[in-house]
Amino acid sequence: MEMNEMFENVSGYGNYNLDEEPERSYHDYRQDMEAACKAGKTLQEMIGAGRKAAESSFLCDRDTFDLAVSNLDRDANIVFAGKHFVLSGFYQYENGVIAAIEERGGIIHKSMVKMADYLIVCLECPGAAKVKEALNWRKKGASNQIVSDYQMWQAILR
Repeated sequence: MEMNEMFENVSGYGNYNLDEEPERSYHDYRQDMEAACKAGKTLQEMIGAGRKAAESSFLCDRDTFDLAVSNLDRDANIVFAGKHFVLSGFYQYENGVIAAIEERGGIIHKSMVKMADYLIVCLECPGAAKVKEALNWRKKGASNQIVSDYQMWQAILR
């Protein structure tokens, strides 16, 4: 199976048409992410799939994707109970992701705050503002971790 074909089949990231952004449901997104986790996809494979989705999305730009990926804490050990989370780039999946985090005792913030333990970036289309704010907080001594949605799903499905 070609690598591109593999990402299309079990990537967690949708295929986009530049003329029209598809509406994927949270259910479809979660199923795709669970399948990617069960298939043992590596973070690097998921970054490749996310890059493909981001490059073909009219909502995302390459510089933002590169900023997010270059600052991922790839070895993060995500813990949910009592930890503070900020989400970036989830759009139509956001409510489902919030519920999954809150079910595990996580606390959600709508904007980047100093007390945030994790900024979870959806590799489909991360937002630049929250990534930049997380990096600014780090410069001021905050200990937030920037992690991908795939890393989050790996932690949820452990």
